[in-house]
Parts: sequence; C-alpha cells; structure tokens
Amino acid sequence: MSDHDFVTASISDLGPLIHERKLSPVEITRWHLDRISKLNGSLNAFLTVLADEAIIQAGTAQNEIAHGHYRGALHGIPIALKDIIAVKGVRMTCGSRILGDHLSTRDATVVGRLREAGAVLLGTLHLHEFAWGATSINPHFGNARNPWNPDRIPGGSSGGSAAAVAASMAMATLGTDTGGSVRIPSSLCGTTGLKPTYGRVSRYGAMALSWTMDKAGPMCRSVEDCAIVFNAIYGSDGRDETVVDAPFAWNAHVPLSSLKIGYVESEFNPSTGSGQALRERRGGGGRGGGLGGRGLGGGGGSPFNFGNETSHRYNLTLSVSARNLLNNVNYAPPIGNLNSPIFGTSNALAGPPFSSGSANRRIDLQMLFSF
Repeated sequence: MSDHDFVTASISDLGPLIHERKLSPVEITRWHLDRISKLNGSLNAFLTVLADEAIIQAGTAQNEIAHGHYRGALHGIPIALKDIIAVKGVRMTCGSRILGDHLSTRDATVVGRLREAGAVLLGTLHLHEFAWGATSINPHFGNARNPWNPDRIPGGSSGGSAAAVAASMAMATLGTDTGGSVRIPSSLCGTTGLKPTYGRVSRYGAMALSWTMDKAGPMCRSVEDCAIVFNAIYGSDGRDETVVDAPFAWNAHVPLSSLKIGYVESEFNPSTGSGQALRERRGGGGRGGGLGGRGLGGGGGSPFNFGNETSHRYNLTLSVSARNLLNNVNYAPPIGNLNSPIFGTSNALAGPPFSSGSANRRIDLQMLFSF
C-alpha cells in the first residue's frame, strides 16, 4: 500500500486485508511508528511512544492470524490511548508533572479489552492537564497542535487523541469526555468521536475528574470505525458499578433517511426550558462561603504543582460553598416520563445540556479530584 492509502484508510478498510493476509500487522505498525517519528516533533500528540512493544504485539498478531486465529476487526490495528488511561508498566502522567514519573501497576478495563481484541498499542497521548480544559495547552509537556494548522489548538482535553487520528499517526484512539473532551477535539480536528452514554463503558483504571459525568470513548476516522472500537470496549466488568449490561448492535447499511432523531420541544424554548435554567444558574448564588482563600498554588513549596490554569480552577472550586453548589448545580436532570412515546418512535434523542429550572433539582455532579 502507498502512503496515501495508509493516510486515508479506515479500520473497516484495513481489517479485511489483515484477515486475508494481504496486509501485515507488522507492516502497518512500522508505517505508523515512522509517521509518529516524522510528525510528533511538530504536533506533540504523543507523550509516550511504545515502539518496541508495538512491534512485538504486531508480530504476535501476525503469527496468530497466520495460524488461523483471527480475533476480529481490531486484530493487528495500531491504536493509542489518552494518557489518563492506565497501561501496566507504562507511565501515566495525566498531563501533569505531579504524576510525571508515575508507572501504572495495572491495565484499565478498556486496555485489557483492546488487548483481547488484538489491537496494537502505539503509546499514550497528550492532554490538557488532568483533563481539566478544552485547549490541550499544557505548561508541563508543551502544547498539542492541530494537524490542519499547527498554529491552532486541537481542542481538549483529548487533544492528542484527535490530533493523532487526524494526522494518521494511529488508526484509532481512546479519549475521555466529562464536558466535551472527546467531542470538542474531534470537531476541531475533523475526526469522528463518540461520547458513549454514561454507564456503557467501564472507567476502571482511568483517572476520575467527575465521577457522575466521566465517559471513555473512541476517536476515529469514521462512524463505522467508532462502532468497531466501541464494540470491543463496552459492557460491564464487575469493577465499575455504574456500567450496565445492555446490547449493542451496529448496521452500517441502514439508510440515514430511515432514522429519526427525537427531541423534547419544551427543552429548546428559551423562555421556559433550558434557556431559563441557564439564566438562573448564571444569576443565582455567588462564590461566598467557601474556605476563605485556602487555595493550592501552582509552584514553590506546594505539593500540588499544577500549571497556572489548573491551579486557578482548583482554587475556584475551593471558594464555592456547599450551599451554593447545591443551589446552582443542575446537571443531567431526568427527562421526565420514561414511558413517553418519544422513546419508542425515535432512534436517538437530542437535547441541550441543561433542563428547565424546577424546584426539585437533581444533583448529578461530583467534582471529586482523584489522584
């Protein structure tokens, strides 16, 4: 295959060639490692490259396939992971110098499942410090850059994950999404990202930012590739109790014209729906109460050596009282009647991030910063 073929190919393109032994996992892995060597200096998408390990894994996949043991669409496919997901024996920095020398002692569930699927791990990827931002500007490891224009940001916090796919440095990547960290960089880099529904993919072995909002999902070149990766990682593992066992079915041949997206009309009404709730959130409550300036600085003798931006955000969380948090946080409230016909007549449900402001507010956010 030519360079152009590799650059534009998807998993669904290469998987059958690998299966039929027309394309070697070692060949495709070496091509991607060479691509990383050429481009990472300017894009800074990878924080750790596992070149030797990747070649060994590719050789194992090639040998298995040659002996008739083909594991499926990800067998021999080079992938990479956001550096917030644990890989046994590999450093996991979470984008911060605080964990600059931390070595993971176990594989995250999603890593174990990708290994079982026969994927080849190329390395770990750049991110906004502790996934707490949307730019991937990082004071510790330098800034990740957008492959379409290196003077632009790739978005974040999974900026390296999107940049690596857009630049054909990996066939697929994993990111995490709390408030847009898969969707934002996918949009800015022109890739396809899937933020799974909460409770579909185990977060075991991934750093927690917000326990009730964190999701791990694939970032790829196509919707079908995202479906292939998701099919390998979803489902209960007995370690993340939020994960439910629910089936997943993907049919790439269903015409889009046959699908219907439903929405709750009142939620899009700026005077009665989420617009009103958003105005209430912005107008209600203040910063008061709090811990009286007991902030955690970003340098000097502080044991919390955050970069300035993350330090500022952490200090803000300390200045918000529990009363104000309870009065103002209204994330992911119930849609209402789950027996509504809309669920039976729609393939997907669209809605804004905030619901109408009701007296009975549901708290679905825990900003618990876990190391």
